[in-house]
Amino acid sequence: MAFMKRRSSEPGDGGRPEPLGGGGALDGRWSDMQHALARCRRSLRLSRRRARRGPPGRRR
Repeated sequence: MAFMKRRSSEPGDGGRPEPLGGGGALDGRWSDMQHALARCRRSLRLSRRRARRGPPGRRR
């Protein structure tokens, strides 16, 4: 989380997925990373909620 905060607080970046200088490959890679992070966060939240609700020791 600290890494994302540092990225967003960088001057001239603003934390937006669009790259500096307009590199297409870098833009694609950055958006892919953002999507992966969002998916990971969502799955983590869902698994946490499910673990709390369901019986313990089902998965892991």
